[in-house]
Amino acid sequence: RHPRPAGECAAVSPLPHQTQQSRAGRDRGQGAENRGRKYFDIVAAENANGIKNTIIQAQYDVKYSEIETERNGEIQFKYRTGPGSAETDVVARLTQNYGYFQLEAGENGGFQRIKDLNGQYLPIEVDKWYTAKVVVNLSEHWQSIYIFDRDTEKLLGKTEYIPTITTLNMINMITFKSSTELCLDNVKIGEGTCVDSYISGKPYVKNGEIARYSFLGKDNEGDVTSLPQGTTTWSIVDGKKGVSINSSTGKFTVSSSANPGVIVIKATHIVGDKTFESTFPVNITK
Repeated sequence: RHPRPAGECAAVSPLPHQTQQSRAGRDRGQGAENRGRKYFDIVAAENANGIKNTIIQAQYDVKYSEIETERNGEIQFKYRTGPGSAETDVVARLTQNYGYFQLEAGENGGFQRIKDLNGQYLPIEVDKWYTAKVVVNLSEHWQSIYIFDRDTEKLLGKTEYIPTITTLNMINMITFKSSTELCLDNVKIGEGTCVDSYISGKPYVKNGEIARYSFLGKDNEGDVTSLPQGTTTWSIVDGKKGVSINSSTGKFTVSSSANPGVIVIKATHIVGDKTFESTFPVNITK
């Protein structure tokens, strides 16, 4: 998805030129370190009016030097009308909290930890590079989070369509905040639209194993994004004895007696009158 430079480290470390242009093709804002280097603000050029009724995305690589802290090393999507926190509405945020990724949900949802593909809380390893993708739908008031291993590009965890903290339909500032050393790299922020889809998961599964697959979107630059909120159904094309897939979750089960060979799984995601559909070959091995 992106190159693998070593990255820059500081209290909060993205440089202004790392803030790339929006999907609309024009620079929406600029970056600036402030407040004792504990914050790095990206301010929309429109500032007062902000960015409204759109899908705003942030994709960045992150590495934590310390994780025994509360609500630290976070990204905030917010609308600010004045210099103080009392004049700021946070619409969405992804943070590190005592060694786990977590987001803040609205409608009394509080803070929720991001889960791995097995439904367990996804822990953070110190000095390990992750790629985080945060998708915030300002018009429909939901947020989706995807966490990848930067080196292998493997999807580690996700949570989708969680209500935003407020139902505000605009932001005019994005902030990276940390009181301890935080490494950021490949920061990419802008508007985005899902134009395609793909299945993420293991290409090889052994007899007696269980694998879990995810159906993800691609934006118009080929980066991962959230599919529009809808219903996903999983199925197997030309099914084989001893192999099954959960139609709702994408949990793929291979019995110990299944014959080796290629099985094609299919995911179908329906949003109103629009359908996203993809297939994926899975090699069954002994």
